[in-house]
Amino acid sequence: MSQLLGRIRGSVASRTRTALGRNLPRVPNRLRAHLVPLLRWVDGFQISAAAVEAARARLGAGGTLLVFSVGLDTPTWELINRHGRTEFVEDDPDWADTVRAQRPGRVVHKVAYTTRLGDCGTYRTPEEVPVPELPAEITATAWDVVVVDGPQGWGPDVAGRYPTVVLASRLVAPGGMVLVDDYNRPGEQGACQLAFGRPPDVVLDPTRPVAQIFERAMRNTMLQAAVDVDREVAAITNRRVGNNDVFNSGADGVQLLVSGTGALSTNNVNVTTNSIADSGRRGVNVLNASTNRTNLQITSNTVTRSQLEGVYIVNVAGAGTLGNTTAAA
Repeated sequence: MSQLLGRIRGSVASRTRTALGRNLPRVPNRLRAHLVPLLRWVDGFQISAAAVEAARARLGAGGTLLVFSVGLDTPTWELINRHGRTEFVEDDPDWADTVRAQRPGRVVHKVAYTTRLGDCGTYRTPEEVPVPELPAEITATAWDVVVVDGPQGWGPDVAGRYPTVVLASRLVAPGGMVLVDDYNRPGEQGACQLAFGRPPDVVLDPTRPVAQIFERAMRNTMLQAAVDVDREVAAITNRRVGNNDVFNSGADGVQLLVSGTGALSTNNVNVTTNSIADSGRRGVNVLNASTNRTNLQITSNTVTRSQLEGVYIVNVAGAGTLGNTTAAA
């Protein structure tokens, strides 16, 4: 009886999937784009619906989307970014031709990988990873979302995803997002750690793990180091922090800390023309302490969506003096 019920359920599911497959294309795109779990079930693609929905949210009304691999999910990626630009990279030339022919205008770039996953554990820096040459139209674009779902990464003798994760880290736009499928596997975990130097910001869907990594420009790390005034430095003067893009910082976007123990000369600091968004703490954080005097200008900056204050300026305990402050973020 249980086997009979199982066959009946399977038959009903198959017929339902077939019927939906015929009728879903008739649903307006703006509605169908919000039916990702249903599309996944009907079309049979593997990447998590949560990952597709995260990409859709990031792309908004339309952006730039680059997907490493083509497959059953290809039409869904195009659907969620139908008002933007979507391109694909594939290493199986016959499969690339097949998928390209399914829809006129679909852009699929063919590449060849030279890596072997079993050897990738020897890489110590991203620069050591051999990556394929990509067309200029890809490398010249800052991609809002990059999806790594290929090449194959299931065994030691396949190419693995070290090259595509490294490429994703280089191609993603400031403030953009990288999604890496199959993050339950050691190869994908090692590639992400090597390329980004940190764990993912989020692991989506424990049943089909996808690493979600928000781009944090290396300039942000250097900016923090440049602006943090060392406690032992005798004098810091005429410092300008300008024309930086600081997105998704795990802490303050820009932090100025002046807290020496000796008499420091006057600090003239100008924070200007920066774009600072999605900071984990404050957008601009200024702490002035001890025997320091800081003349500070904060002008023409864009500071948005900070977890705490957008601009925070304070004299902390001690004899510090904050003078001639101009703040117009």
